[in-house]
Amino acid sequence: MHPVLQLSGLRQLPFLSRRFITPVLCDYPQYASADEMSRFTESLTKHNRHRYVAVFYHLLDPQRIPKAADLEIWTEENACNSRAALKSLVNLFSTRPPKDAAPDLWPRIAAWIEFFSTFDDLWRTLMPLPSRKDFYFLFMTFCSHICVKNDRNLQLVASTPGIRLLALRSWYSLSDADFTRSEDVLHIIHDIIVDGVGLSLQEVIEGSQGNLRNFACLLMRQCEPVVPHDCPPSQEVAMDNFWLFRLASDVVAVVDNLADPQNRGIVPRPLCEALLSLGFIKTVTMVGCAMCQHALQRSLGSMEWRFLTNCVLLLEIMLRGRRPDHVLHTALKFDLLRIVLSCALIEPSDPIHCTLSVLIANTLTPATIYCSALPDLVYAESQVTSAMEIRNSGVREAWTMFRNLLGSRGRILELFNSNERISQRACDNVKCGTISEKKSLKRCSECLASCYCSSECQILDWQRGHRESCAWHRLYRQTIRVGFTPKEHAFMRFILQHECGENQLALTTDYLHARQRDPQAMLLTVYDYTSGQLKIERRAREIKDLGDENENKEYWSDVIDRVSKSAGRMTLDVMRVSAGKTRYELVLPMCWISPDIPRALEELISQGNELSESEMKTRVEEIVQRETPTHCIV
Repeated sequence: MHPVLQLSGLRQLPFLSRRFITPVLCDYPQYASADEMSRFTESLTKHNRHRYVAVFYHLLDPQRIPKAADLEIWTEENACNSRAALKSLVNLFSTRPPKDAAPDLWPRIAAWIEFFSTFDDLWRTLMPLPSRKDFYFLFMTFCSHICVKNDRNLQLVASTPGIRLLALRSWYSLSDADFTRSEDVLHIIHDIIVDGVGLSLQEVIEGSQGNLRNFACLLMRQCEPVVPHDCPPSQEVAMDNFWLFRLASDVVAVVDNLADPQNRGIVPRPLCEALLSLGFIKTVTMVGCAMCQHALQRSLGSMEWRFLTNCVLLLEIMLRGRRPDHVLHTALKFDLLRIVLSCALIEPSDPIHCTLSVLIANTLTPATIYCSALPDLVYAESQVTSAMEIRNSGVREAWTMFRNLLGSRGRILELFNSNERISQRACDNVKCGTISEKKSLKRCSECLASCYCSSECQILDWQRGHRESCAWHRLYRQTIRVGFTPKEHAFMRFILQHECGENQLALTTDYLHARQRDPQAMLLTVYDYTSGQLKIERRAREIKDLGDENENKEYWSDVIDRVSKSAGRMTLDVMRVSAGKTRYELVLPMCWISPDIPRALEELISQGNELSESEMKTRVEEIVQRETPTHCIV
């Protein structure tokens, strides 16, 4: 036992204290009365509490904790033991403990704290207890006293069962002012939470009264002194309170386990999702921008670099897996691209390079197919300078690809929004195949998907099978509208048609080679935009197999049937895009504008290997140039 905790100096205490202490500490059956307990408490002053540490140590004997089965009977023994322990805890928490006495004191304190926190409501009806805020705050203050500059004591505290839950409750009891004036308490709370394997999501929900949003609101309260919730983009970050955000981001990383690379595929994690709805993306962006400005003015230490890397990682995690709507809009408004370029240009460490490449490739580049995100991206890119050379090859390649794609998609968006845009569409009567402007065609009033050049074609297609497939077309249209607005869907179709027109020669040559390899197969062409950049995949599938692998099988079957009966004028095409965590395959069959083109391609296919590759390329180029554009989306 630690020497200070021994009762050898009992005789030096005042008579009133000894009169109370003697019957309580000895193995006599009688116990001190409530009045004696009150007089003993009154004799304690702020200046001599440390003289009673040995008394408090013995009053906190775990053997005195009432059994759970005996709590229904309120005995004088239970009352005296509990009252003595409570007073001992409060007085211990109000003074600094003896140096190196924590290994002896802590197990007793932890046992009684767990007892009072477990039966908190019961004891508040039986005896007066301090307010929860005061009690928990005093408790965490004591923890900070024994753990400061002592890793062994911190491990001792953090390994105690239930301590994380108590730390959470202490955290919740803090007022807004406590976040800036109680630095020691906040640090010990966060050290307990992030120590070892970290805090489980179940513990978070339990400590936040069953609602993860409560925990997210607590983190936002903690970040408020750093970045106020209603701050404008021009406001600077309060660097004096910067440590508050660092602690908050550490907790987010631990709870959502963001530090584990194996778990980064499932994003955003639950806590990030809850924080996003509360405006956390603005806080992280502003703090990251402030860090970049400091990095340009002076060299950062290893800890600061690690924290800046964590900011960029948090941004990448929160943006990935979500639609590029108001979240990306907010991040761009608060200089997201400036953070990306600043981190790329000031020669950061390898981890931040990797995160930057992922952020550009997996978040910014795919967002260029959304008409709602493109204007913000174009404007934000125009406000940053990228004239300096980015030295890291991975970041440089990702940024160059993003800028080039953003420029071309921006021009497509201008054309899409202009009055000069011509949207062509083929008549859905496969026996007709007329190509005309979409506005001049008649649309089916039920499914709003099929278009016809005349009433006669609409009647013929209704008799051909649209009578049965109309409902399937309507269902497919409703499925698409879950992920995209009609304008977004139209813009994606416009991008595909525009980029297919620009690469018509290469696409047609590739299509011809695929048909030559397997002339009898039905070719499915997948235009993959999930990475933002167009990637083409051609798959040979039998007709009966295509509908079995997709939702809306009846719609698929109808499209396949139309393609097979179009005498080669229609092709089976899918545009694959991502909307957050969900991937969609938009069925967008294309139609050759000239019926002579598919016949000419079939002639080339029938010639087999008689033509050399250069001759075939020349012939394909002649066919493609007969009419431009050669394709329109059905």
